[in-house]
Amino acid sequence: MKNISIPFYIFLCITLSSFCVLKAQDSVSIKELRQKLKDAKDEKSRTSIKIDMINQFSVEGKNDSVIANGPKLIEYFKKSKNSMTIGSIYITIYSAYLTKGDTTGGEYYKQEAQRYLQMSNDYNSKALLILTDAQNFFTQNKFEEASTELNKAIALNQQNENKIVPSIMRNVYAMSISNLNQQNKISDAYTKALEFSDYTNKYSKAESYIPMYFIGLLQYQMKNYQKSLSALDKSAELLPNKSEAFLAEINILRSFCFMELKDYEKAKLYATSSLKFMEAQNQIQNLPRLYYLTAQINQKEKDYDKAIQFAQKSYDSAPEKGLSITKSSAKLLLLNIKIDQIQDKKISFATDSERKTTLQNLRTDLTKTYDNYLAQELYHNKEMDGQMWEYYSKVDEMLGDYESAFSYYKKYKDLENQKTSAENIRGIEETQSERTLSEQKLKIKLEEETKRIQLQKELELKALRYEFDKKQAAAKTEVERQRLLLEEEHKRREISIKYDEEQKAIAIKYAQEKKVAKAEQAKKDAEAKAELSKSKNIRNMSIGGALAALLLLGFAGWSYNQKRKDGIKIAAEKKKSEDLLLNILPQEVAQELKEKGKSDAKYYDEVSVLFTDFVNFTATSEKIGVQELLEELNVCFTEFDNIMGRHGLEKIKTIGDAYLAVSGLPTVNKDHAKNAIAASQDILRFIEERKKVSPNALDLRIGIHSGQVIAGIVGVKKFAYDIWGDTVNTAARMEQAGEKGKINISKNTYELVKDDFETTYRGKISVKGKGEMEMYFVGKA
Repeated sequence: MKNISIPFYIFLCITLSSFCVLKAQDSVSIKELRQKLKDAKDEKSRTSIKIDMINQFSVEGKNDSVIANGPKLIEYFKKSKNSMTIGSIYITIYSAYLTKGDTTGGEYYKQEAQRYLQMSNDYNSKALLILTDAQNFFTQNKFEEASTELNKAIALNQQNENKIVPSIMRNVYAMSISNLNQQNKISDAYTKALEFSDYTNKYSKAESYIPMYFIGLLQYQMKNYQKSLSALDKSAELLPNKSEAFLAEINILRSFCFMELKDYEKAKLYATSSLKFMEAQNQIQNLPRLYYLTAQINQKEKDYDKAIQFAQKSYDSAPEKGLSITKSSAKLLLLNIKIDQIQDKKISFATDSERKTTLQNLRTDLTKTYDNYLAQELYHNKEMDGQMWEYYSKVDEMLGDYESAFSYYKKYKDLENQKTSAENIRGIEETQSERTLSEQKLKIKLEEETKRIQLQKELELKALRYEFDKKQAAAKTEVERQRLLLEEEHKRREISIKYDEEQKAIAIKYAQEKKVAKAEQAKKDAEAKAELSKSKNIRNMSIGGALAALLLLGFAGWSYNQKRKDGIKIAAEKKKSEDLLLNILPQEVAQELKEKGKSDAKYYDEVSVLFTDFVNFTATSEKIGVQELLEELNVCFTEFDNIMGRHGLEKIKTIGDAYLAVSGLPTVNKDHAKNAIAASQDILRFIEERKKVSPNALDLRIGIHSGQVIAGIVGVKKFAYDIWGDTVNTAARMEQAGEKGKINISKNTYELVKDDFETTYRGKISVKGKGEMEMYFVGKA
């Protein structure tokens, strides 16, 4: 059985189990606190210890103890009229109810907390109450309302100059990520994780390991298991000493990654490590999911006895209802392991009747348990339906109920196909800025057709098997059974051949359509080029014809001469306009724009993007004055323009003190990377010469990356030719990661120029939003 949203349960455990309101005690057990309470000599000391106990109960997930002891403390503090502490304890009790999955039992405590905190300036507790309300909405699947509350907490923190304690803001960000994740807004959740990382870097450096963990978790959700492991390794590196509890969480997710990568030994190693820690610390709220995970690994390895043992432990230790593994989800895993065990013939039965009875009981339990799961689980998705249909099909097939088995199998496969289609559509949206939509649609069409053929083939083969199993059961003689076997094998071959031929035909059709699409694009490009050439010839012929006419008709009167002068002025102004347009746009784009009134964006498979940026530009402007600096900038950019022209690069734009150009478009050029580096070397030479003659000269960095882009103009006013795609972002990162006076290039660019320039390998360098990237410095010419 697949993971029943276990990684998402990790979100919940990290996010919701740590809503500690009062001051935490490091490594202080309830047993030690009880002893301290026994030894306390005055009421004030005893009360302080009781607060610590309530907090520790909350940390350990002992919510019933929080609910039982919290109200007693409230009565004590009511005598002293300590509104701040009373409000905090009310929040603790409210949170305990929610963590148990009781979304109504804590309503009274919420209202009381609001009442007491109105009389207080304790913004930490106010933020925590908002956060707990968000938790309440979250557990009821009211995600928009949860987002509203979380945004309130962030606004409250900003209004108070980020003075709300990081432990609360940590939970705000964690809940926000969980909230977006549950809505399948993985991209938004990932962005929020990066914001979380920025927050910890500014206000809580010691906790920077937490957002890195969430990044790893989101990479897991996106099925980027190696990237997830890299982020988890980084989180572990940043982990402070004595943070064994969080390391255990990291190891749990590592285990999931290795299980998906089918490295079961490593998966088991990390799961066992976390399990031992949780058992030693008596963290009973975490044990059900660790037992569940260990059971899954053993199930994958087909060690069914051990899998059943751990699934049973998960069931025994799980609560009836809650935010993590419940008895229903653990029972489903246990039943599915037993089904796999029978299907793989890893268990023997004395008679067929005993086997059938066992299967019937499993089928009944499966239906009953799944109904309980749907009624009690707070989190459910369609993938779980598909998993259950798959297992219903397995059991019904073993019971001989082929019609039912086939029906569930078809529902399961239909859902899988829908999921693939949805993933493909998301893939188009994500890559649309980097590839032409028509090309991507062709690819998706092939994948969809391939999936359809595979599905039809599987369904037809399965139906054939059901049909012949029935006939075999009805056969009375061995001869008849052998004949049926031969007949089934013959039909099976016929089905396979039929669908294999259909698959080949689809592949050929796709290749032809792709070829036609490329040819059409090439034809359009050629037509545009020919049209541009034709317009040049016509213009030249017109000029020649005009000159001849002037020689023949030189005796024309004053009126004609005046008109001619006006015409020359108009032509001159027209030329100025055309020159201005060509100064803004490439010639091909300008021509297309004049003819059609618009220009279509084009995809370029291989170009090199060049970024330059001046070092300490803002600080220098404060020293020498803005006007002087702008004059220096103008001198530099003017020379940069000349250099781009010499080396065939297209200037795109300047962004403040940054300069962006690209090599390899609009005319494709196989030497685009070499030209970009040659231009960069000229820029550095110019800067060195400039520093000798100008006291205001600036140092600069240069970055280059090679890859694919989309180029064109957008809108209908104030045309600007621009480029888009991840290649542009990466080139900017190359510049930012470089050093003054040097050309920093990516691995992609290095592979294109390694035989033409001297380079120095810099190793793998961390890049914001991209992880580690290999970089090289290019030597001076």
